[in-house]
Amino acid sequence: SNKDFQKKVQEFIFTIIKQLYFIDFPFQDNQHKMLTLIFQTCVNLSQSTESNIYNDFFIEDISNQSVIQMLFSFTVDNKIILIDYFVTIVGNLVTNGKEIMLQIYKCDVLSFLISNLKDQSTQEHTKGLIIWALSNICDESSLIELMFQLNVFNILLLTLHTNPSIETLTQILWCFGNGIIACDYSQCLEFLNIPLIQELKNILTTYKDPLILLRVLQCLNSLFEKGNICMTV
Repeated sequence: SNKDFQKKVQEFIFTIIKQLYFIDFPFQDNQHKMLTLIFQTCVNLSQSTESNIYNDFFIEDISNQSVIQMLFSFTVDNKIILIDYFVTIVGNLVTNGKEIMLQIYKCDVLSFLISNLKDQSTQEHTKGLIIWALSNICDESSLIELMFQLNVFNILLLTLHTNPSIETLTQILWCFGNGIIACDYSQCLEFLNIPLIQELKNILTTYKDPLILLRVLQCLNSLFEKGNICMTV
């Protein structure tokens, strides 16, 4: 049955991850290849139409470490090879509910994502993936305050000044839009302090891309729906 197959897949990946986790670095070439394949498989599991079925797989403890913690550890030690896979896994999983979101938070993954977003050596494609993952995290209203504490939205504004690609700019605006929707009124006032409105105005006068303009208008509309924000502006 499908459930039996899923269980066998999980057990197989468990076994390999455990073996790799207790190998001293640096890995040999074949072990690197195996690790890459494991990450590719986890990407597929995290983005499947039944990805919520695999939640327990990613957060279940193995020797006091969850799979997501192990994947994070591998990524930190092999960042150049694995970061895009890991960010994709995180971005997919955080849409599956608060429990897995909290597990990811406990691993200090958010700080890792933000650190790499600020790092000038991070590839543009990777930054776009990080912003996409952050926009999915913004869907969870209970984590919005944490996003402010970690200066996520300030960092995104700074990223606007690095001449991002249209794709990255779209993701930034999507992240702001999700964050605004998840905020309460007092948190939304923080967006005025950044200052987000001026930046959105600059984008409106600079870009002609229809999708960019749509995202800007969606951000403004979401802000103005929050009580007396219009009067504050």
